[in-house]
Amino acid sequence: CALPIWKPYIGKTKRPVSERMADKDHRLKTPTGDAPEATTLAEGLTAEEAAGVEALLAQERGLANLSNKIPPLDPSLPKNTARIEAGRKVLEKARGQQ
Repeated sequence: CALPIWKPYIGKTKRPVSERMADKDHRLKTPTGDAPEATTLAEGLTAEEAAGVEALLAQERGLANLSNKIPPLDPSLPKNTARIEAGRKVLEKARGQQ
């Protein structure tokens, strides 16, 4: 019996990351049933910035390479432009591209 290959997850939460990872939906994604390791990439973002960062990071990784069951914002939809641009500014600043 082959163990499932773990795929990363990209998401946003208002709760502490360790608490979110301890939730059943994340524990079920690991072969042991333990909470997966997680890293906080940013804190203190507006809802608009967080949604944009999540969508852009997921797009960079490719949804097929992630364990996300619900896809983030679609960057190609005009209604998401403001959130995508807010996220792009956060990522550019974090990556020293601004």
